[in-house]
Amino acid sequence: MQPTSRSCGQPTVADSVKFVDTAAACNYPSCIHARDIPSFEEAIRNWRDSPQFTLLYLQIQPGAPEKLGRPTITPAAIKTRLITALSND
Repeated sequence: MQPTSRSCGQPTVADSVKFVDTAAACNYPSCIHARDIPSFEEAIRNWRDSPQFTLLYLQIQPGAPEKLGRPTITPAAIKTRLITALSND
């Protein structure tokens, strides 16, 4: 499969991958395609009420702002921050 789009300068095949369909074919119990921020937020709220193994897909616009900074924390710290955010009521 050849890269078909660019995200921040790196070629990807994301435009040709059906992530939600792929997750469903892999027997994910919940596969959600959030089409905008409100539906993404709703999916997170619903997941908090009934957590289960879930693929939540939100397509983003390609590119990045010119003055976008680089991460200043480690991937492990990002993971910890995400877990904390998801566990807060």
